[in-house]
Amino acid sequence: MGCCCFCCFFQALLVQTFLKWIDYRDTVCGFEKRLASKYQNWVVEQTEGDKSITCLYRLTQQRLEDFKQYQKMIEGKPETVSETTGDIRVENCKFVNVPDNVKVYGVGKYSGIVPSDHQLGDSGHTVKEIEVIVNKPGEAVILVLMAYDPVIWRVKQAPKSRVLGVIVAGYHSQALLGVTKKTPRLFAVHEEKTECKYFYAYKAGKNLDKAIMRIREISGAELTELVTSPHQEKFYIGAYEKIDPASLQYSTELTMEDYSVTGRFPPGEKGLDLLVKQNKIRPGNQEDIFRWVERASAKYKKYNQGLKVDHHMYPGRTYVVLADFELPTSLYGANARSFIIPEGRNMPTGPRGHNTFYFLKDGRCVGAAPECRNR
Repeated sequence: MGCCCFCCFFQALLVQTFLKWIDYRDTVCGFEKRLASKYQNWVVEQTEGDKSITCLYRLTQQRLEDFKQYQKMIEGKPETVSETTGDIRVENCKFVNVPDNVKVYGVGKYSGIVPSDHQLGDSGHTVKEIEVIVNKPGEAVILVLMAYDPVIWRVKQAPKSRVLGVIVAGYHSQALLGVTKKTPRLFAVHEEKTECKYFYAYKAGKNLDKAIMRIREISGAELTELVTSPHQEKFYIGAYEKIDPASLQYSTELTMEDYSVTGRFPPGEKGLDLLVKQNKIRPGNQEDIFRWVERASAKYKKYNQGLKVDHHMYPGRTYVVLADFELPTSLYGANARSFIIPEGRNMPTGPRGHNTFYFLKDGRCVGAAPECRNR
């Protein structure tokens, strides 16, 4: 089908404009060649006649990008943020074809902010989420997301902001949501044994020195800014004032099914609640705790009837094992629990975390509690 008269008029005008621009380009590149021949600090790699080839290539590439946009406008297909990632692609742990005007913005955090029910990797560390809002209209942006703990990164883009590529780096497993599948993504994560060497940084020091170097190696550009503090639990690249939440672009193409470990219980306390419902464990009470203390203290009674071993079990944070099961992940730090194991029952499998296990059969205990590390 032929184009409408309106479209054909502008296409003809586009060609005329391009031909006139060629005269302008040749004049500029001829000037650069003459300038380079006079001043040694100007370096021109090659020439063609009386013009610099470096200049010809640079200006032509820039103008071609402009004319692509003009053509899309004429055809009624304006470019959108979600459709455009430039020509960047990933090769051998590097971004190639990165435009000269790209800006690299980083977000660094030890762990996430918002608790998540999802699982990542096998470390057992608590998974949390971080929302990142990119508000850099008119800029070509490469985003670098770094954390030590497993984090689910949710990226949103303000109007006229353009994320050309994303680098996700960290020690434990990471997940990236919110960008399209064709957005170039490079993962440098230790736990996932990615091909790309891992790094992460969230404060000044040697890790940041390493991260700056790795970002330069991957993107060919320097880190422009590192954001380490959230505003109202969100990390902003750019200003956070006057952003309409309804205007933010968030792609649903990537989902947690692309990252989650399947076939396991929910992490942390939700996993424990499920084990209680399945009658594999039950909440321990003061009597259960007293029984273990008496069994563990029995060998000391001959010296003094009042001698009792120490323990760190408390009702509400102690469970009695009723059947074989696999421990949920994320039972670290304040989320750790105590487990009393009756005679004839087996030690739970799975990641031990910072939990402590008390055996009724012989009064032993193993795990994170101080008295058990010394026994």
